[in-house]
Amino acid sequence: MPQAGDVVLVDFMGAVAVKRRPAVVVSSDTYHTHRPDIIVCPLTTQLAAATTPMDYVLQDWAAAGLRAPSAFTSI
Repeated sequence: MPQAGDVVLVDFMGAVAVKRRPAVVVSSDTYHTHRPDIIVCPLTTQLAAATTPMDYVLQDWAAAGLRAPSAFTSI
């Protein structure tokens, strides 16, 4: 099972089609002990849009296996 902080690929529903995108696992081991699902938040390469206090530009995006600088966004 993925752990908090892992980057996974997820099929997100868009207005027109499904798009496979990277996301970061935010649910904890304690959560996984009691629930069968995983909570993820999408990652974006649109760094200029990551401006709220809930957004975070990843410092180690390459080490996470991402192809470009990315930000965590809580949508």
